Amino acid sequence: MGEVPDGPVVNHVQDVHGNVVQARDIYGDVHFGPPPPFRIEPWSAVPTPLPAVPHRQPSLLLNAAGRVVPFGGRAGELRELASWRDANPRLSVLLLHGPGGQGKTRLAARFAELSGDAGWAVFAARDSPGSAAKPAGDVLVLVDYADRWPYRHLAALLEGLADRDGRARVLLIARTAGWWQAVAGKAENLGWQVDALPLDALAEHDRAPAFTTARDRFGEVLGAPTSDGPPTSLSGRAFGSVLTLHMAALVTVMEARERTTGVPTDPEGMAAYLLRREHRGWRELAERDGFRTDPADLQRVVAAAVLAGPVPGHRGEALLDGLRLPSSASTLRDHRSCYPPHNPTEVLEPLYPDRLAEDFLALLLPGHRARGFDAEPWTPTLLTALAALELDGTPANRRTLTVLTAAAERWPHVVPRIADLLHAHPEVAVREGGAALEALAATPVDDAALRAVESTFPPGSDVDLDVGMAAVTERVTTDDPLRLQVLGRRLANAGRLEDAVRAAWRALPDLGDPTEALADLGRWLTALGHREQGLACTRRAEATAGPGRAPTTPTVHPTGAGPQQALAAAREAVAVNQDLVRRNSRAHRPALARSLVTFSALAHDRAAAEEAVVRYRELVSEHPKAHRPALADALANLGHLTGDAQPLEEAVAIYRRLAAVDPLTHERELASAVARLEALKPGSQRWYRRTGRSVDTDALFRRGVRYAEEGKHRKARRHYRKAARSGHAYAMVDLGRLVVGSRPAEAERRWREAVDHGVTAALFDLGALCERQGRLAEAKDWYHRGALAGAPNAMIRLAGLLVRQGDEHAAEEWYREVAGLGDVEGDYGLGALLDDQGTPDKAEPSLTRAAESGHLDAMVRLGDLKARGGDHRTARDWYRRAAVVGHAEAGERLAGGPPSGPPDQHPLTREARRLDIPTFDFSADGAFDLAAALLDQRTGELVEAGDLAGAIEVYREEANGYLRLLGGDVVPPSPRVAGTITFHLAGAFTRMGSLHGRLRQSEPALAHTAAAVALLRRFGRAELRVRSSLAQALRIYAAVRLAAGTELDEAGAAADEAVGLFTELEDEAPDVFTGEALLARQTLDLCRRPHR
Repeated sequence: MGEVPDGPVVNHVQDVHGNVVQARDIYGDVHFGPPPPFRIEPWSAVPTPLPAVPHRQPSLLLNAAGRVVPFGGRAGELRELASWRDANPRLSVLLLHGPGGQGKTRLAARFAELSGDAGWAVFAARDSPGSAAKPAGDVLVLVDYADRWPYRHLAALLEGLADRDGRARVLLIARTAGWWQAVAGKAENLGWQVDALPLDALAEHDRAPAFTTARDRFGEVLGAPTSDGPPTSLSGRAFGSVLTLHMAALVTVMEARERTTGVPTDPEGMAAYLLRREHRGWRELAERDGFRTDPADLQRVVAAAVLAGPVPGHRGEALLDGLRLPSSASTLRDHRSCYPPHNPTEVLEPLYPDRLAEDFLALLLPGHRARGFDAEPWTPTLLTALAALELDGTPANRRTLTVLTAAAERWPHVVPRIADLLHAHPEVAVREGGAALEALAATPVDDAALRAVESTFPPGSDVDLDVGMAAVTERVTTDDPLRLQVLGRRLANAGRLEDAVRAAWRALPDLGDPTEALADLGRWLTALGHREQGLACTRRAEATAGPGRAPTTPTVHPTGAGPQQALAAAREAVAVNQDLVRRNSRAHRPALARSLVTFSALAHDRAAAEEAVVRYRELVSEHPKAHRPALADALANLGHLTGDAQPLEEAVAIYRRLAAVDPLTHERELASAVARLEALKPGSQRWYRRTGRSVDTDALFRRGVRYAEEGKHRKARRHYRKAARSGHAYAMVDLGRLVVGSRPAEAERRWREAVDHGVTAALFDLGALCERQGRLAEAKDWYHRGALAGAPNAMIRLAGLLVRQGDEHAAEEWYREVAGLGDVEGDYGLGALLDDQGTPDKAEPSLTRAAESGHLDAMVRLGDLKARGGDHRTARDWYRRAAVVGHAEAGERLAGGPPSGPPDQHPLTREARRLDIPTFDFSADGAFDLAAALLDQRTGELVEAGDLAGAIEVYREEANGYLRLLGGDVVPPSPRVAGTITFHLAGAFTRMGSLHGRLRQSEPALAHTAAAVALLRRFGRAELRVRSSLAQALRIYAAVRLAAGTELDEAGAAADEAVGLFTELEDEAPDVFTGEALLARQTLDLCRRPHR
């Protein structure tokens, strides 16, 4: 038997059509067909070799692939990466991203080494055609420059790795992250768990050790050890970069070795220093036998490689020839000897590290101020020539704009060169993909250049470009409504739905025909979870559609419409949406998918059902959370129509995940899908058996749902009752909602049973019922339980009830909680509360968020706020936005109606201002404080006039009012507000006791002062105002007893305690309490005198 070769075996055979295909045994798999658009190869732990004379090429010493400097630091990041790698999911992809020079490649290489040691097979993926390998076992695949990969290539990589046994981890390495959302959505759809890890700047305490390690290693390699420290402080922002620290260390060693120009202190100066030595190395190489390329020519070739390389070997000479550079084989050989390619079949390997290559290009462009490195006048011409060059019908530029925008971050003189290039060749930006467009949008080039780029954008959506197109359009969009409409759709295509909604609202008032914008808003708001606002926009779009024009979103036909009418309407909706998708693919795809589901169900059309599933899969790959429920509906519909168990099984799996998070919304669909699947594939009901319910019970529940949807409420109640008697908790909830109007007691009983069965959604229903019946304490308890269970609607109602009860601090906390969940009602409630408290500056951000998310009342409230502040133009804009959707109050404002009065027109506030009493906080607590201050002002006037009895009567009325509030006769107060009321009740008792004492009315004086002291002792002594009030009450308590000649021991003890408290207060605020402290000491002296 022959000897088995060690390496992979490649056989070239012909298929039946005569095509040459490959059968390759790679890591246990045989594959046929064309190669994929990428290649996967074993990751090499062997560093690239250093040149024979290292000082000639500083770039190779800095290149991460050379691993000259041992890895150090980043222990936390390595732990995070290891935790991600070793977690449970079979498939997981992570994006490691951060600015250039941050150390991403070095960190990934170290992680790869450690993963290999841990038993993982480690591979690297390259974005060029190659082997169709499917490595076996647990694999880690590293993808560098992932932001430069086309979306479809990354998707193909993930699809291939998912279709194999064993665990797979894919580590994507990139500078930017804007492109990540679309890839993450695709990955989730394929079953991958997704995550991202931003690589932050190196911590300051790690910088000096990193510098020292690099300096010592470079000194060893160059034979020039030195103990010189860094050229400048390492605390600046620039030195958070690992590459900058290594550059500083290398410059320090080289200057210690040569003692020439001195050590530069800034990164740009360091780059110029090192690149001068790189250029000097070329001159030294030119003097060597066998090296034929002139250093000046080599410099141009290196620049071309930075902008266009690497390229396949057969294209190298053509590229150089097209750029009118020396194009002989010897030139390519000389360049290869300086910069060996990673792939032996390629030439023109760029200068590395990337950031040094960007600095090199920036130094070649005229306009910089770096000393010792002359710019070259041919560089702008090279840029233009490369932009126009094609090889074999394919554009030659691959990374020109990417390099230039990265260089512009540190070299401002590059910006106008980018603009010049784009004015001449705007198409280069689109060629380089979405990440390049996104970087361009962040570069301060002039708007005219960006508009030139925008003119080359493809119509509709392109998943590789969407993020970048949105960013560029955002930069150049003005207030023109049509431009804003375009911006909104591009933002939506990029997954930035919140920003898309804001742009659409800005456009809406000034559009001649708002139908399309309203339809867009309806879809986007619904996708964001703002269903009420979305529905309002969709209905308005239907109302504004012209004659013969169907709405973009199919409407639900009213109950009772004949099947033929419904089918005709569904068919029309599909046709309309298909036309809209052809004109604007991205924006109208969800509407088309929905209309296909509706039509297929009515027409029993398998092809339409299958197309709906395909379209929803595409949508889920981009926005999983928004479209996954609809995909499950489409799959269930397809399974029902075809009798195929496979789509039903997938639908059940999706519904199960959704029901685990939101059971009330999704368990009905889950029950229906399981029942259908059981009919095709017995045994599918096992999941329900684990819940303790039978399929018969679920069938009763489903019939009840169907009858309720058809308006047959009597039949629905009958089926719900049967299911509820068998323990179906959701039947209890729905039954309660059906009967609450006519049988509230039964509804409450059903909801309580549902809560006992663990259905938290019924907590809100119970709270709402109790609130309607005036059982506010119970309503508050139910809402509170619902809020603690995470129900946003319960949080909103609880906050509203707390406002009514006066506990605005607690209400604000709940509004903030629900706003933090992304619920627009939370933002509106918070903004309205803050506005009512007289703090419009605090209210405006919340109201703005709510208004921009489509909350119509928030738009009107925000308009009122702006109008009160004198910004009538902005106010009118918000009124117009709401009026377009049909808000009546907004229309009244536009017709000249006045805005709502400012919160500070409350009677208490007006009176306080009349009396020059400051009003800081118009919350419930603030209102009681303000009322007490007003009463003190009024009684002070009475006392000055000698009407002590009148002042006592005012305080008596105040105290009686407080007692009624504390008794819950009006609204049960919250604990916080009850505390505020108690504090002011004690103050009223103190003042009444003092006034009674002055009138020689001993009995009420003794009683009121005793009550005041008892109330104030409840508070402890944490707050200053409590301590000062207690000290005053104790002094008056003692004085009243001295005057009456009774309870003298108690009087002495009270006076002594008052002195102690006032002494402490006097130390804290002598200007305020010195007089009070003196009175307390005098009272104590009187208590200590002998009494007869």
